[in-house]
Amino acid sequence: MKEQVASLGRSNALPPCGCSSAVERYPSKLDVVGSIPIIRFSIITIMNNFIGVYDNVLTLEQCDSIIHYIDNSPNIRRGMIASGVNTSMKDSWDINKLFRDENDVDRTIHTALKKCVKDYKIKNPELDVIGQWGLENKYNLQKYLPGGGYPQPHCEASFKNNCHRVIVWMIYLNTVTDDGGTRFPQYDLTTDAVAGRVVLWPTSWTHFHHGIISKTQYKYIATGWYSFMS
Repeated sequence: MKEQVASLGRSNALPPCGCSSAVERYPSKLDVVGSIPIIRFSIITIMNNFIGVYDNVLTLEQCDSIIHYIDNSPNIRRGMIASGVNTSMKDSWDINKLFRDENDVDRTIHTALKKCVKDYKIKNPELDVIGQWGLENKYNLQKYLPGGGYPQPHCEASFKNNCHRVIVWMIYLNTVTDDGGTRFPQYDLTTDAVAGRVVLWPTSWTHFHHGIISKTQYKYIATGWYSFMS
């Protein structure tokens, strides 16, 4: 019996949702016992990476005002990961914030996020079907010195105590031209650090990410989560 080959052609068409797509081929070989022939085939996956990027959400003046707040805050401290301070994995200076304090920084960031998450939900209507979720009260302001960063690949919902997180948000507060972006290795994607840019993405293992260290420039961000409501 002749060997049968199944082949799927590459398509450049966008998926029905109109989102940007990546087309990947996975050569595969299926060996079957007996007289049934070996089938070689290609699997084509069309992916929406679920990473939303929104530019000019904050003005340069608003970004500068938040940076001034960070630089002059008495509450800044070494950034922590789940196991505590480990500068080999995350080398940052953080300020833990609460939206309920409602100072100027809190209100500015809250307003910016409302614009973006509204659009993100339209593009991802499945978010209206899952359990009730909303903006988590706590968030962080972070400052990275030249040579500092968060180069350790990680996701935002990696343990039982944070699996309630649904979406992570991040706002770049300054433009970094010597590296300084955020890398999503599973999607071969890097988002550059551009002042006023908001990035939203899922918190789970499908979206490991890490910071790209700038050896010459400072980097400032604000970041937090949308989480299931208890």
